[in-house]
Amino acid sequence: MNASDERGIKIVRDKVKAFAQRSVGTAKHDGYISPPFKIIILDEADTMTKDAQGALRRTMETFSDVTRFCLVCNYVSRIIEPLASRCAKMRFAPLDAESMRDRLNVIATAENVTYREEVYKMILHCSKGDMRRAVTLLQSCVNFYGGGGGVMANALEEISGGVPTRLINALWTAVKKKDFDTMVTAVDNIMLEGFPALACLIKIHDDVLADSAMSDAHKAAVCEVIAQADKNLADGADDHLQLHDISARILHL
Repeated sequence: MNASDERGIKIVRDKVKAFAQRSVGTAKHDGYISPPFKIIILDEADTMTKDAQGALRRTMETFSDVTRFCLVCNYVSRIIEPLASRCAKMRFAPLDAESMRDRLNVIATAENVTYREEVYKMILHCSKGDMRRAVTLLQSCVNFYGGGGGVMANALEEISGGVPTRLINALWTAVKKKDFDTMVTAVDNIMLEGFPALACLIKIHDDVLADSAMSDAHKAAVCEVIAQADKNLADGADDHLQLHDISARILHL
């Protein structure tokens, strides 16, 4: 079940409970005996309401003999503690670049797509271990530029929706020079280009980690500022004001 579509308490009480309480048959399929339990997989379970999660906890306890539950989520912190404590947590790391490159090569070969190696490297860089995003970027390249190799690696910045390096570099230049007025202009330019503050935070975070001239203590302070801004954005704060705030705070660190 896609828990983001069916996430209310009524679904848990009616649909999930009705399936969970059924007994398991002993019929054989292709010569194999059925396992002694059923499995309910709830995708995007972190979008379920608190009431629905509370009802699910009781269902899991009552019918654990015949039913197992698999909760798939992006943010385990959004799963209520009584429910999370009853599950074995398995965290999946981003895919490695070699595996993703091999899969992209299979897809490109099947679709008669020929690109230079630098394009694939940029796709892997932009996707950050997300195979679905990598395939989407490859498809976008074909849609915009065709599959004959006409796309340039720098075009991936625009296709991926990431903030262009020139805009972030202008912001960093102002911050490092402690030039507040230029910093304000750089932030306004980013907003006028239509990029969300969250995308800027991700780019700033990556730049901070890659900056060998910055001390670990300074990096930690900047990352703390980024984390606070990220929370504010998740709570509904204004993108423009948050980007101004984080830039000003980094400037004065």
